[in-house]
Amino acid sequence: MSDTIQEPYARWEVACGDYADEKAGLLDLDDRITRTGLFAIHREVRGNLLHPLPNSEAKDMRIDRILTPTAKLLDRGWHHGFIGVEAKAPGEKMGPALSQAMDYMRTVFFSPSHHGRIMLNWVVLWPFESPFGPTESILAHHRIATCAPRPRGIYFKSTGKALLYHNYIDDVTTIKPTDTLRKNGSR
Repeated sequence: MSDTIQEPYARWEVACGDYADEKAGLLDLDDRITRTGLFAIHREVRGNLLHPLPNSEAKDMRIDRILTPTAKLLDRGWHHGFIGVEAKAPGEKMGPALSQAMDYMRTVFFSPSHHGRIMLNWVVLWPFESPFGPTESILAHHRIATCAPRPRGIYFKSTGKALLYHNYIDDVTTIKPTDTLRKNGSR
């Protein structure tokens, strides 16, 4: 492949932001989520993989964050359930995060606050710009969204649409339905 073909993909292939490391990025995300009042944050949640891939070792799973919708978000029309968050340090490639996110969609997590087990409806990769092309399609098919730092608000984006956008200044939340997994027949 030539450099001119690869160039458009370079922006979203790696985690963005000016954080010192993954931990600093997660602290910033926690602050952004807390400011919205839309989700309760559960940190470092453990779970079990339901269907391990063939020829792979069984292992315990641990996701960086699980976001539980609050009454405020449910009142605004949220219907996407629990959101998992997988974070990477700036400069790290999307591939490993995407692989982990796919595993998380096949995992049951133990929720101490709910005294039970939960499964995720979506996984958000933080801090990544929204991809395009074949990668965008793969993320959408597996219900994986991206989220990157923005000064006016926070958004979770999938298939070119904001799954959720919250403007801090006006306290306005936009929740869009997605076409993901609703298409029938030939694609």
